[in-house]
Amino acid sequence: MNSKFCINRNVLTEKASVLYGKNCYVFMVDNDVNKIDIKNCISKTFGVEVKAVNTVNILTKKSRKYTKNGAVDKKIRIKKKAYVYLKPGQELDLNKLN
Repeated sequence: MNSKFCINRNVLTEKASVLYGKNCYVFMVDNDVNKIDIKNCISKTFGVEVKAVNTVNILTKKSRKYTKNGAVDKKIRIKKKAYVYLKPGQELDLNKLN
């Protein structure tokens, strides 16, 4: 799998910034990739050794839009988040992602 199709963007939240200090990076990835594909994408793109990858599926949310013709219900798509743990002494240059 190509890294451009595997990794969508990195996540910048308070929890993610705490994890950066613990050598863990958080990325939003495509829904159809598995942990092995994510590990291969990260190691090829950034040239680092990956210790572990954990994934989390973000559940579907319903939204309602009010129009002239009434209320329209729709579902927001499911997203997948990957927590990538690197071996000690390894760092990622997130500028290579763009």
